[in-house]
Amino acid sequence: MKSEGGGLDVSREKLDQIQVEGSSLVVPLEITIFDPARAEGGRKGKEKVANATVKGHTLLKGERTAFTVDVDHEPQRVWLDRNLVVFGRFFDESRHPKQVLFFQGIDAAAAGKHAEAEELYGKALAAEVETGSEEEKRDLKRRERLWNAQIELGRARLFLDQARDADAAAALERAERVLGSYQGWVFEEMKVLTSRIELRRGEYEKAFRRLRKGLLKAGQLDSTEGYVLLAIAARAIGHAEELEQATKKARESGADLSQLSNP
Repeated sequence: MKSEGGGLDVSREKLDQIQVEGSSLVVPLEITIFDPARAEGGRKGKEKVANATVKGHTLLKGERTAFTVDVDHEPQRVWLDRNLVVFGRFFDESRHPKQVLFFQGIDAAAAGKHAEAEELYGKALAAEVETGSEEEKRDLKRRERLWNAQIELGRARLFLDQARDADAAAALERAERVLGSYQGWVFEEMKVLTSRIELRRGEYEKAFRRLRKGLLKAGQLDSTEGYVLLAIAARAIGHAEELEQATKKARESGADLSQLSNP
């Protein structure tokens, strides 16, 4: 797509792989309870400690499902698909508010709800990592720093989609302070967002060198978005071979390069 400055930028579209509205899933359910009659259970100070587990299954339909489970004793925690047999992730908002708000922010951003996504990301930064945790304080702080850095990556992408380049660069810098040594998707996301900021600034050579190394030489990156950005940079500074390679890879992944073909 065209940026406000007249150059080219990259936008992503959400592609639903499953129609959630019409879906039905049978999901394993676990509820830990406190049974006062069990000798091995008890209390930890004033806190009741779970000493038994109720297991079963429940049917989930569509995006939201309300369900009720009757148990004989006081429930302590609930898990849907605790062993990830059906879902890729499960978060309990009452226990992990930061993660839940973060993923809600990602969903809102993907749906183009920018104001809602920004609000959710802000709440996620302020939320606890885990309520009622018995972890040592320093371990919780470490997890908080890592989650907050991932949230800042989400904010950086959100700000770029709104042409708020200065805010995006600041958020990305905060993320890199914590995640600079990480690999995998975090490494890829940081490189792609950095290159995108550089392209929007007209710093094509910087973005080209980074993306050519990561995508074509070192094999550190495997990103459709990265190949589109590399194609834009290569075209801007006249590197025909890399332009051809990046364009081929991007098209194989289904990217729309029609704007790149226009003068």
